[in-house]
Formats: sequence, C-alpha cells, structure tokens
Amino acid sequence: MPFESPPALCRLQSCDDREERAACICLVDGKLLVIHRVKDGLRYAVLPGGGVEQDEAPADAALRELLEETSLNGQIVRHAASLDHQDRRAHYYLVRASGQPRLGHGPEQEQASTDNSYTPAWAPADTDSLTNIGLVPTEAVHLIAEFLHTE
Repeated sequence: MPFESPPALCRLQSCDDREERAACICLVDGKLLVIHRVKDGLRYAVLPGGGVEQDEAPADAALRELLEETSLNGQIVRHAASLDHQDRRAHYYLVRASGQPRLGHGPEQEQASTDNSYTPAWAPADTDSLTNIGLVPTEAVHLIAEFLHTE
C-alpha cells in the first residue's frame, strides 16, 4: 500500500484543542527517528511529538513524547524552529537519542489497533526518502532538509 498524506495531517494534526505541540528531530548516522502510522487506511510518518500539556515547557513535552512513543530517552541539543501550522504552533527540537525504538507505554500504545498503528523506526534522512515514507507535515521535511545541508 503506498504512503498517503492525509490532508489534515499535512497541515499538522489538529484533532484536539491543544494550541501547541512539540516534536523531536533525532538524526543519527544519516537516519531520522520517525513514527510510521497507519490510520483510517492511510499510511504516513510523523516525527515523535505531541501536544504540550498545561504548565509544561515545550522542550519537556518533546522529551516526554519521545519516551512515550519510542521508549527512548533523549537530550535536547537545541531548539530548531517554531512554526505555525493551521491552528497551533509546533516547536521543533534537535534531540540526541539512540537505540532501538519501540512503542512506549503512552496513549499511543492504548490506542493502537490494526486500523490505528504506531511503529517507531529509524528511516533514511534524505529528502526523497522522507517524502516517499509520507513524512508530514511537509514543513518538517523542509526543516530536516535544511539541517542536512547545514550540519
């Protein structure tokens, strides 16, 4: 089945009322940590991340989501960008993490089913590969491409 970018996800997930989200950019040896998703028959990939909870700093949210979604601990290297997507702001952090990712014990594990799957994995970190796996939002692909050319 080919990867398809759901229109709502192309503009960043806006399925809840949280106004901010935080995401991790974990690059190791030419690989990027992603979450392969299958939802409602669509296949795509996202960066580890999610909503910023009340009274939580975006950087802390990024590391919490990394642990929940991949079982990996991370260390913030630096803030990469804050971008506005539809009705919320997304904070992207360059994060140092390594190891074999597996779905953690967060809400994703509770929601996982054959029609709604989450599979963390290391993917080739070149623009063509990220486009081919359906990484969304597209702004994330552009941001990662900038890192690959400057780092």
